[in-house]
Amino acid sequence: MSRAALVALIAPDFAEPDRLRIEALRARHDPNHKIIPAHVTLIFPAPGFATPEAFAHVERTAKAAAPFDIGFSGGAVETETERGETYVMMMAGEGGAALARLRETLVSGPLAKSQDPSRPYRPHLTLGRFADAGSAATLARRLVDETRSIAARATALTVAAYDGVSLGDRRRVAFEGRAR
Repeated sequence: MSRAALVALIAPDFAEPDRLRIEALRARHDPNHKIIPAHVTLIFPAPGFATPEAFAHVERTAKAAAPFDIGFSGGAVETETERGETYVMMMAGEGGAALARLRETLVSGPLAKSQDPSRPYRPHLTLGRFADAGSAATLARRLVDETRSIAARATALTVAAYDGVSLGDRRRVAFEGRAR
């Protein structure tokens, strides 16, 4: 079995001014901004699951999905105690249920044991990662005060193998399903 971690994410389509603002924030606060554009993670790094069977499952699931709208708002803070890092996120309101349903379908079959069931899935867009929780809280308050809801459209999913440094075998799969 491959030791590379499988990841699946959606890089939503934003209006250009919103995309530029989000990427500027990420360039200042998110060390991963050079690896991947702003995104919603559907499958967090799953070591050992970057197998042909898992890639095929994700691709089939993505092709069957229909494009949908997402609305991001607020500034939420979450601390990951294992690493001692605090994240600032915009939460997905509109489209959040669609993201959760898609994730539920993705983490079935060959990926059924890929995610930690004790961590609830909260669809979000990460804007920053901080060693200092106070700095994270400051950015989150600023986002709440200054940012209206940001609209986006989910039209494709990217699945890739993550080695801890970069994304390899990156595959973009367009959503081809029909809206219900």
